[in-house]
Amino acid sequence: MKYYVYESLGNRFILTETMIPRWKIKKLIIKEKADGFLLYKTNPLEMVIINKDGTKASMCGNGLKCFLLHGLNNNLDLGNHRVKVNNKNYKTNIGSKNPFYCSIIISSKYSFAFKTNVIFFKGKIIKVYSIMLGTLSHIVIDDNSFNKDEIIKGIKTFFKEKKTGNINFVKILSHSEIYVQTFERGVGYTLSCCTGSAASFYVLHKLNYLNDKVIINNPGGKMNMSCTKNNVTILGSASLIKEGEF
Repeated sequence: MKYYVYESLGNRFILTETMIPRWKIKKLIIKEKADGFLLYKTNPLEMVIINKDGTKASMCGNGLKCFLLHGLNNNLDLGNHRVKVNNKNYKTNIGSKNPFYCSIIISSKYSFAFKTNVIFFKGKIIKVYSIMLGTLSHIVIDDNSFNKDEIIKGIKTFFKEKKTGNINFVKILSHSEIYVQTFERGVGYTLSCCTGSAASFYVLHKLNYLNDKVIINNPGGKMNMSCTKNNVTILGSASLIKEGEF
């Protein structure tokens, strides 16, 4: 069977067009040093994503960019497409083939109003903004005064392990630029997390810290996002690393 290795902002994914056993998924992820597994389904278009630890993810923006590139390389045309991910439909647009460029729209109809939680941990008060935007995300504004690993432990204790979701540490660089580092459920610290970055942008935009259009900096690179009353639009690229067989 053929498999493909794709990359977006430092995140690597194994992609196949037929589902394979979880033990084989884990083996391929280790072999290719990937962050997750993508299953490409058609009629209708549907993406299934499995995390590095074998759990099923609810959404992955970087993975969806790789999914769209695979579709373009095989049977999709440039233009608008709806992709089903975990029983939700996402609007996408493939704008360019070479270089590959696409947009993903996360609708606020899949979101709950974010909540502000105050955590008292090791003598420090931490504000944690929580929102379901594609997946559950917690946002902490990073002021360089705390240890991230300790804050992650505190958040996991507060929300209970299985309800933790992604934890995003955000530095506000200006009204039009932020830096986001994500501790992703099922993965750990990651070079980039589209949904975590989108959630961070959405919350800080609602708090009037950010403009309608921003540059998101991650350890794995940069992407652009825009926000309206009802949507967050992610703009970005992906690339095919290699093909293999097993």
